[in-house]
Amino acid sequence: MNCIFLSGYLGADPQAGTTAGGKKFCRFRIGVRYNKEKSDWFNCVAYDGTAESIEKFFKKGSGIEIRGRVSTRKWSPGPDEKSHTYWDVIVGQFEFPKKNGSAVSDVDTVDMNSFPPVSDEEALPGGFGGPVDDDDIPF
Repeated sequence: MNCIFLSGYLGADPQAGTTAGGKKFCRFRIGVRYNKEKSDWFNCVAYDGTAESIEKFFKKGSGIEIRGRVSTRKWSPGPDEKSHTYWDVIVGQFEFPKKNGSAVSDVDTVDMNSFPPVSDEEALPGGFGGPVDDDDIPF
C-alpha cells in the first residue's frame, strides 16, 4: 500500500499551474520537524479542487496535514546527461492543523478521489515496472 501522512509547514507559497491536458495543479514543499535541529522536506503536488483550495487557504509558514501517495519522476537536463529521480507526494486529502482538539478552519477535508489517476509512465518513470503477471507475485 502506498500511503503517506504528513504534518508540517509550507516552506513557500504554493505555485499554481495547469497541465498540458488542462488540469489545475499546485506544487509546494512542506517541512516536517524531525527533532529540534532537523526537518525533512517533502515536495508535494495537488490537483484540481484540492490544488485550488490549497492555493487559496495556505501560504508560506502555514501548517498543513496531508494524506496522499508517493510518486517518482525523472528529469534530465539534456539527452546525454545523467537523469535525476525526484520523489513527490501526490496529495489526496488535506486538513488544517488541529488546535486543542478542534480544527482551526471550517473547511472540510478533500476527498482522496479528487485527484486524477496517474499513468504508468508518470507513476513509474523510465520504464520500470510494467504489467504484473500473477506468476510474478511471490505469495
